[in-house]
Amino acid sequence: MSLAGTAAAIVIWLTEVRRARLDTLTTWTLLVPIFGIILSVVVLQERQSIWGWIGTVVVIASTILVTVTTRQRTHTRSTNLIS
Repeated sequence: MSLAGTAAAIVIWLTEVRRARLDTLTTWTLLVPIFGIILSVVVLQERQSIWGWIGTVVVIASTILVTVTTRQRTHTRSTNLIS
């Protein structure tokens, strides 16, 4: 399962490498354990503790926050350059 989780995160990372900044891309590596947890629940029908799910939500929320914040800064910079 860890191999599949790592592969899924790296495929997404390689897809995004064409259009995203490196500081944003590094946050995708945080999703490797998340894919592992989700795959273990779905495929192996393992049960996660409440702390496992809380950690999953925190990592996903942090990744979204970093990604959205970086895109807004990039958009603001490009708009300022055009003006």
